Amino acid sequence: MKDLGSRDRARMQLVVDEHMKAVLSFMQRNVPTAKLIGIANALPQIAKLLWDVYPQENVRALSMNEKLPAASTPYETQPASTE
Repeated sequence: MKDLGSRDRARMQLVVDEHMKAVLSFMQRNVPTAKLIGIANALPQIAKLLWDVYPQENVRALSMNEKLPAASTPYETQPASTE
């Protein structure tokens, strides 16, 4: 097996773009659940019609951040009882 070093002990955290999160929250609160995917699929067509004239910025909807584990403290040994 390949040694991954400290990376195998790292935690991965899913990060959602704050603006994407706002849109998703709005949709969940205001759109019937049976229509959520249909609405999401139709958005690109409508978005281009409405906002294509504005400068566009790339959005990274989801990303993974690596969180390294907290520094561990060495084990402390207790003196053995002689009683």
